[in-house]
Amino acid sequence: TPKPPAVSSPGPHCGANTDLCHPTPQPTKPKPHTPNPETIAREAIATLKLTNPTPNIGPNPHNNPWHMLTVGYPLWLWTNTPNTLTTTTHNHGLTITLTATRTHTTYNHGDHTTQTCTTTTPHNPHTTPATPSPTCGHTYQTPSPTKSPYTITATDHWTITWHTNTQHGTLTTTTTGHTTITIGQLTTHITG
Repeated sequence: TPKPPAVSSPGPHCGANTDLCHPTPQPTKPKPHTPNPETIAREAIATLKLTNPTPNIGPNPHNNPWHMLTVGYPLWLWTNTPNTLTTTTHNHGLTITLTATRTHTTYNHGDHTTQTCTTTTPHNPHTTPATPSPTCGHTYQTPSPTKSPYTITATDHWTITWHTNTQHGTLTTTTTGHTTITIGQLTTHITG
């Protein structure tokens, strides 16, 4: 009696489907995400607490009965924002130190004029009247419209340097604040 033909057994990793003859690829673990230090530095700017500047005017128009100043009178301008701010923040496993430096302030006076001041000087009430500011001032040439005071807009410009143990960079940002001022016209009446 003839013997049945021998049947070869498939190998341990093979079968009817030849794809089983190849090792099954193992899933690879995703590489840990490395945060971008500049992105984190931008997020950390909020921790510097850069406040919006409030334009200050000297002499103070609220110190006279009319609560206004006049055409041709030199005004002093300044803000109370600091010149530098520093903070250190920890985020995504990085320690980042930021230092913000106020480089200049741009004033829009509301009368179609603007100016840039790198330094400002607060007004001293004991200063001789009508003395111009030595650093940052403005003289209005026309009165403000009736019941519509001029809006003074101050924009502080900041340069922010950041660094970690291995990287560093520079960013810029601005902060803006407003105030209003009424400018009147002096008239002289001669009686006699």
